[in-house]
Amino acid sequence: MNRSTSIAALFAFVLIAFAQVASATSVCVSSAAGLRDALDDWQYAKDQTYTIKLVQNNDYAFTFGDYFSQPYYGGNAKLQLLGGYTTNCASRSVVAANTVLDGQHVQYSEFQILGSGSILVEGITFKGFDYNVAIASDTTDSADSVVVRYVVGTDLFGAASALESYGGFQVIGYSNIRVESSLFYDIHGGDTASGLEVTGRSDNVVAVVTRVSTPSDMSTAATAASQSRPV
Repeated sequence: MNRSTSIAALFAFVLIAFAQVASATSVCVSSAAGLRDALDDWQYAKDQTYTIKLVQNNDYAFTFGDYFSQPYYGGNAKLQLLGGYTTNCASRSVVAANTVLDGQHVQYSEFQILGSGSILVEGITFKGFDYNVAIASDTTDSADSVVVRYVVGTDLFGAASALESYGGFQVIGYSNIRVESSLFYDIHGGDTASGLEVTGRSDNVVAVVTRVSTPSDMSTAATAASQSRPV
């Protein structure tokens, strides 16, 4: 191999390595403000996987409507929203009770994510939202998925309006929709809506959910929403 060929090969290798690095973004957050900033960035991100790691045992309080929409802002990056990390995201234990997003029952408090590609939400508790919690994607690619796993939803209310009644916790997508090893109790839909709604625009929808009616039942079912695993 001559010198010019070697330089060209090295240049090609650098371009490939750069493309691989650029194809993924990982953000470690420890506050509601940090989470909002990360989701704001995700709305614009394209052609990559955008991972948001939530540090456990922090105050993630949402006191007004939080709605994040990739279709509106033009992004298409896949999203991974993952709870259970230790300080600086050095390690992880997926126990939903340790990472809590709380709407604090403020009027119109909501947490809605609308993506243009795959979404994974894992190891998080959602509670105290009075309007709606929704994890959704408008992708029409059958290879994409919407997965909610090791999640707890409790004390949630869906709003009712003249146009639409919201479920307390909604998971919506086109295909490959999964709600796995998760726990929901004390959740209420608005008007005619259900407390928990898992909806797909194809027939590939699976919900494997442990539902309990009272907090006292948590002790027997808590393992449904916890899993220890590496970072």
